[in-house]
Amino acid sequence: TKTPYRNQRNNQSIGLQSDNWTYKGRDGKTHWVVYAGKPIGDIMCNLTSLTMVLETLGIENPSSGQYEDFLENVRRKNSLPPRTTEGGWAGVARQLRARKTMHKEKFRGDYAEWKEEILPYLRNGNGVMMSLNGHIVRLQSIANNGITVDDPYGRLPSLLNYSPNDVTGSYSGNLNSKTKEAGVGEDTVFPWNQVSKFTFHWIAAFERS
Repeated sequence: TKTPYRNQRNNQSIGLQSDNWTYKGRDGKTHWVVYAGKPIGDIMCNLTSLTMVLETLGIENPSSGQYEDFLENVRRKNSLPPRTTEGGWAGVARQLRARKTMHKEKFRGDYAEWKEEILPYLRNGNGVMMSLNGHIVRLQSIANNGITVDDPYGRLPSLLNYSPNDVTGSYSGNLNSKTKEAGVGEDTVFPWNQVSKFTFHWIAAFERS
């Protein structure tokens, strides 16, 4: 809980041509989403969650700007893979002297399973982030009432209503501001009746290298 909360939506990084992407709409046609030349905070959940992971490990921001923007510059400077891939975010972590120590794919479980398989990493001081499939958050704690996450995008009302095909719509308007660091996504609690029915795309833990 002492790790500072980071809001991805106020990031200052400007998109490149490679940040443009396509999707198939309900009309069956392919549509472009253009980020080149525009702020890309809304698609930086990966490096923003990684920022909170690094700060959990005591690896402080070496720049005078926002930490997540610095990480994006590290990725570009070192010609690392896209930030949406493991090669991208794990590669950036390595540049900051952190290494992935655990990676679980398609994880689903109740309190007992989370307590046995994930909680030891938090107790060991590791930073942990998780993919909802299309969005990444930082895991803060595991307790009797559920899991607490720091969501850099906003407050997701329910895991069970989350759709990777409509990430923004899943938030029902509960999005962070683009003008300040504080956000409604801080300390989001998901109860076990949601968590136990939800499959996390992956969970990764990091330690200092």
